[in-house]
Amino acid sequence: MIELRPFLDPSVREAAEYRLRKQGLRNEDLAAAVTAEQIREALSGHRLEQEAPEPIAYADAQLSAQTTDEDMHVLLLIASHFTAPKAAAASASAGAPR
Repeated sequence: MIELRPFLDPSVREAAEYRLRKQGLRNEDLAAAVTAEQIREALSGHRLEQEAPEPIAYADAQLSAQTTDEDMHVLLLIASHFTAPKAAAASASAGAPR
């Protein structure tokens, strides 16, 4: 398992929160979408061996996950933000070899 916390750059979280709020996301959906972006960027930082100078917490840290069901709800919500938007998925599949 990869430890991603050292790669959680505050500027990634800040920019994602700003942009996603402007898109209308709020509350747990906002936290999950920002966390998904943090994970994507942290994976990239890990691959490039570029740790954040002052790592920050995941945006979903404030969400309640005290039970297994709550934990699964949060994880599924985060996972939903890893799917490609329909337009991007359609254009990617249009150019894919068959």
